Amino acid sequence: MSDKSKTDLFVEHVNSHILPFIDYSALQASYDSDMVYAKGILNRLHEAMVTAYGSERLSETDGENGFVVIPGVVCGRESGKTCLALLELDLSSSGEHWGTSYLCKYGVISQDGAANNSVLKSEIKEINAAYIPYDYGYTATIPGDIHVDRASLPDGIKSILDDFKNHRAALQSEDKQLQGEYYGIWAVRGGGSVLGAAEAWSKRDGVPEVFTSKAEAQAQAERYNKSTASVNVRYYVKEMEPELAKSALRDMEKAAAAQKRAEMTEKYNYLAAAEMSAEQNYNMIDGAINNLPSPRADLTDGQTYEEIRELAPETLPCEKPSVTEKLEAAKRAVKDAPKKQPREKKPSELERG
Repeated sequence: MSDKSKTDLFVEHVNSHILPFIDYSALQASYDSDMVYAKGILNRLHEAMVTAYGSERLSETDGENGFVVIPGVVCGRESGKTCLALLELDLSSSGEHWGTSYLCKYGVISQDGAANNSVLKSEIKEINAAYIPYDYGYTATIPGDIHVDRASLPDGIKSILDDFKNHRAALQSEDKQLQGEYYGIWAVRGGGSVLGAAEAWSKRDGVPEVFTSKAEAQAQAERYNKSTASVNVRYYVKEMEPELAKSALRDMEKAAAAQKRAEMTEKYNYLAAAEMSAEQNYNMIDGAINNLPSPRADLTDGQTYEEIRELAPETLPCEKPSVTEKLEAAKRAVKDAPKKQPREKKPSELERG
């Protein structure tokens, strides 16, 4: 039996079998039209969720330390734009929302990814500007979530959630994907640099970047050229060999899964540490800070401790009388009880004169 959590299984499956084979250009076009392709992709993600978690009805025990990652839909409150997303929720905290990864024209973009990767800052800024602030809904059923009321969701979200199971999008097969053209960004350092001349693929988290269209690669290369501080470094678009592209895609999937696991572990440890620093009741390290035990009901009916000790000592902790004490008490009760007076003997009929 696998020791991986259900959340790990879901994340690894979508990273390996769904996300790399989505046509993100078609997905973006779908957002701007009939949403048919988007609904079909959402159904794919939902099916993977049900397989990994065992049901579409989720509770705290289904998550990794309470955290789950599930497919959903976000809708910008100001823009009205709708987008598929992977949502991270803490079910141990009544469904508190922790993170969002958008499925957009750039691929899968984490809402807070800019904190660790300066390359993505412009992309994340653009996507966040389109959707934040947003409402969100999801395909799972989570009875304990106090943050989402499905009946009050925007019509754009409700219409997708009500209809997505009627659609199933075709994914690009790996072979078909690799038959197409792939592009990377070739970084060139000139001889004028003190480090000398060098050339290599531009990498993100140690993995060569892969693009399915030349236009996307060109746009990224231009962003690099604008942001670089050195006149000796330039970035160019270059076609990539299919085998290298395949290897890079696999490495990207593994890195994304590992990063998601690390983020979830870090978030849980942060919550536990924060609670330990403030919790007064150390039997209640459960994600809710300083929640003391419920007070016991007062059943004394106004009697003092001394009165209870005398009248009913067995109700007091550690003061229940022993069997010997009970026997002695019973003897005293018999000894102290008033003696019965003998009944006067009535004369028999023969003795009556």
